This record gives sequence, C-alpha cells and structure tokens, in this order.
Amino acid sequence: MNSFVFLSPLYLIGLASALIPLIIHLSRSRRTRKMRFSTTRFFTDQFLRSYRMSRLKELLLLACRMALFGLLAMALARPFFMPQGAAASLAGGSGPRTVVLVLDDSASMGYVEDNKTLFRCVQDAAKTIVGKLSSGDDVSIVLAGRRATGPEVLYPEPTGDLADVRGAIDKLQVSALGTDLSGAIRRAEEVAIASRAAGRSVAIHVLSDMQESGWEAPPRDTIRSDQTDVSFVFDSIRPKEPPVNRAVTAVRYPPTRPRVGVPFAFRPLLALGQDDGKELTVRLHVGDAKAGEQKVERLPRGKWATPRFYHTFTSAGWHGGRVEIDDPVLPIDNQRYFVVEVPSSAKTVPVLAVNGAPSSVRDKDVLIYLREALGAAFTEGQNPPFQIQAIAPAEVGGTELANYPLVILANVERLTEGAVEKLEEYVDRGGQMLVFLGSKVSPTFYNSTLAAANRQHGGLLPATIKGPKPRDAGHIAAL
Repeated sequence: MNSFVFLSPLYLIGLASALIPLIIHLSRSRRTRKMRFSTTRFFTDQFLRSYRMSRLKELLLLACRMALFGLLAMALARPFFMPQGAAASLAGGSGPRTVVLVLDDSASMGYVEDNKTLFRCVQDAAKTIVGKLSSGDDVSIVLAGRRATGPEVLYPEPTGDLADVRGAIDKLQVSALGTDLSGAIRRAEEVAIASRAAGRSVAIHVLSDMQESGWEAPPRDTIRSDQTDVSFVFDSIRPKEPPVNRAVTAVRYPPTRPRVGVPFAFRPLLALGQDDGKELTVRLHVGDAKAGEQKVERLPRGKWATPRFYHTFTSAGWHGGRVEIDDPVLPIDNQRYFVVEVPSSAKTVPVLAVNGAPSSVRDKDVLIYLREALGAAFTEGQNPPFQIQAIAPAEVGGTELANYPLVILANVERLTEGAVEKLEEYVDRGGQMLVFLGSKVSPTFYNSTLAAANRQHGGLLPATIKGPKPRDAGHIAAL
C-alpha cells in the first residue's frame, strides 16, 4: 500500500487562490430589475430556458477555473507516492529505519559560494539527516565520484553508530573525479536491500548538484525500486547564482619532440566561462621554478583562451610541471600538470613494427617508407634517432611490448586472440600504437576484434573499417 505526501507542503497555501475566480464571478453578478413589455411576453418561457442553460455553463466554467488554480497549487507542493512505511522514514517516524546517504564528492562540488563549498552544504545536510535519526536506526554512505572500481561504500553493512557516521561525514573531501550518480544510486539500492529486515523502512537520500553528466542509462539488470519498497529523496544543492568559473582544461604540445637547448612551446587551454571583467593571470611552472607568466586577454563569453609559453630545457630526461591560474570559485580545476621527456642527442628510441607484408626485395617491403622517414634526421657519426625492430604477426605474443614506446601494425591481416589481449594491456598501461592499413588487412577481423565495443575500453581502433574503396573504371583504363 502506498502513502501520499507533499514534498513542499508550504505551497498548499496556494489553494486559497482557487477563490479568485469565485470572487470575480460574484463581483460581476448584479441584481436586475424586472420590466414587462407586452410585445415580449410571448418570449418569456424561451428566454428563461436559455438563461438557465447559460447559468449552468457559467457555473461549470467557474468550477473548472477554481479546479485549475487548486491543481496548480498542488503541483507546486510536489505530491509524491511512496511505499508503505517510507513516509514514516522521511518524517521521522517511530519505526526502525535504514537510511543510505548518496553524497556527491565529485569535482563540481568544490564550487565556492559565500566562502562555502557546495560539498560543505552536502555535509551539513547529511549530518542534519543523521541527527534526526533515533536509536535503532542504521546508516550507510555511498560516494558518487566516478571511480575505476565503482562507487565507494563507507559502510557496506549499515551501522547504528550515528556519532561515527557524523565523524566520517566531516572527514570527507572533494575528489578530482567526475560524477556517477546512476552507479551510486544502484549501489545504494543494493546495500539497502541486502540489509533490509522485516518491519524496517528503507530510504535513500541523494545529495548532489544533479549535473546531467552524472546520469546514464541503467543496465537491464538494475534493481527496480518499485518492487523493493525503497523510497528516494533527491536534494539538489546548486549555486544560488550562475557559476562564473575559469579552468585549465588541457596543456597542448607541438608534434615535435622537445630537445635540449631548443625552445619548446606549451599551449594551455583555458575555459573562461562567463566574462565578469576580472583580469586573469596564467603561469607556467617547470619543476619547482616559474618559467613564465602572462595576462589573458578578455574574450567573449564562453570562448577559449590559448596563451603560448616557450621554455628551453637545459638537460635531458623527464621533466614535470604545471600550468596554473588563480580562481577562488572552483580551485580544484585551477591547475593542470604535465610530464615530458627530453631525449639526449645520443639516445635511440626503439620502435616495434609488426610487418604484415614482408618482402626480400627492399623496394617492395611495406616498411620501406617508414624506415626512410624515421631515419631522415640521421647524421653520420651519431646514433640514429629511431631503431625499428620488425617482427612477424605471429611473434607479437612472445615479444615484451613494454620495452617499446611505440608499436606499429603495418598491413597486418589478423592477429591471435592472445596478441590482441597483449596489445590491449600495452595500450591500457600508456603504450602508443599506430595502425597502417593495406591490401592484406581483413576489415571483418579488425571490426570484430580491434574495434569491437565489447573489448577493453571499447577496442583499440577509434572506428570501424568499411573496406577498400573501388577505383574509378576510367582511372584504371588510363593506367
């Protein structure tokens, strides 16, 4: 059996507005004097019948107008149907309750307004909910940050130690993660159902800014709350004013490799959001030292800014740094870190090339142009910048791919399942792979294996292959 409640009962005061049409109707009603005319007395009966019918229509119209005002007030009061016992859970009933709190700890909750982050508002609201619970009630907490292992559950078994729960809420911090509200709610429902006992009501409270990016279509095997008597309360915690945020979204590099003694360009990508007229300063740090500082020009609202910095590395090796701005609104996106490798002039970069069409004739080998291109900067008396190690497709499974920063598939027809899994693991750990197509490539294999949606991270290829494009008949005749 369901319970019917209003989530915003204060708006029920608006039911009094249903009297407005009645007041207008009564104010327009006036008494009329009766005057008899001999020439119209034969129309009296017909007039009375028409008058009664018009009065009935007016009363029906008045009732519809009053009902419209009343329904509008009820809609603003947010009527809500809940499973049996859920109303008691929300209103603080006397029965034992299990409450699961879904707290959005994603990066957007670090937005600062009135010297207070949105996540602090979430924490205060969560502690208020816990404070209304009584002895015998249980609580669990699920964090909605998009983690690789799924939503984090602080209490897999709901606990009755409310003081410990309030302490855990105070210790939470905003994480540099996206939002996964759909997954967090599914996980909260699983926790609630697993711990449900007879006679105990179950409620899930979702505290978030409810950004659209945090929702996704649920899988087919999702638990249906309408079949498990679990009630939901969604509390949207948003900024009072439209956010005016600035962020460093990326750091771009040129396609060339950095070299010792040669200026290297950094181009940070800045999202300016709404323009409030304030000046923005962006700084480049390489290592522990500041390498540059610029003032960003004011751009139209919603545009991107791409200042350019140049830095000359004095030594080879790995160099880290960051690009930063000063923006108190959302500090978590004010910095973007980067790491670049500056090779020494004597270092040779190994490249693994899987040759799918080898040939003993040099000019017919599929790797000839690759070898010529990578060796174009080679100078006699120095080590070559790149060293290409060519192997056959059957040798991929027995090769240690981690020794190569780049793996190239050159006109490879197909690979074994073990080789594909090894390449997926290699790319997942940060390895780079290039695929060059050719006449021997099998589109069916590539589409079903390397570009399949059910593979790790959606496959190694960004798109499917349609096959070779047929040549124009006239072009062939000309050849």
